[in-house]
Amino acid sequence: MTPHLAPGPRPVVGPGCCLDQTQGRGRRLHLLDLDNLHGSGNPSIRRIDQVRNDYDRLGLMDGDLVYGACMHEPGRWNREHVRRVAHICKVWPKGTVRPVAGKNGADKALVGKALEYVDQGRITWFDDVVIASGDHLFRVAANRMRRLGVTVHLVISSERALADDLRKAADGCILHLGERQCLRHLDVVVDYAKAA
Repeated sequence: MTPHLAPGPRPVVGPGCCLDQTQGRGRRLHLLDLDNLHGSGNPSIRRIDQVRNDYDRLGLMDGDLVYGACMHEPGRWNREHVRRVAHICKVWPKGTVRPVAGKNGADKALVGKALEYVDQGRITWFDDVVIASGDHLFRVAANRMRRLGVTVHLVISSERALADDLRKAADGCILHLGERQCLRHLDVVVDYAKAA
């Protein structure tokens, strides 16, 4: 975790939900559609930090691989946007964050990375894949990963932004990041300290 962000409480989810479990699980591939998680291609610094803190509660492990993408079109945005993109890259130091241009550029870059792992047989290096997006463009990749025996989880920032076909393609948990609630298991997340 980056030093300037205050760590939040570790979540506990109800029976059957496994997104935050860090004990006894294998490696995970995280595909972060940061524009989708931020709710915008031009988020505030505060929103960037909030999403980063919330995502840390999932229990990123040393063996996990993190790929992220966000929109960046230097000719279209001002200096403030460039500063925000730099901040996004800074708060994800253990991940590869790729600023991309064009409509649905972040989605397409991440789907391409996922399909590259599938086509090269490397997706089976992971027990789980976490797609942090609600965009329907991830459906094909999710279906192909599931056919290879990889559990596909979703992390979303808004339930109304979750495409129905992606919901159906995922077989794991669906965590609403801001509310810290698994939509599949309908158990509200509580703090470890309170649960102990």
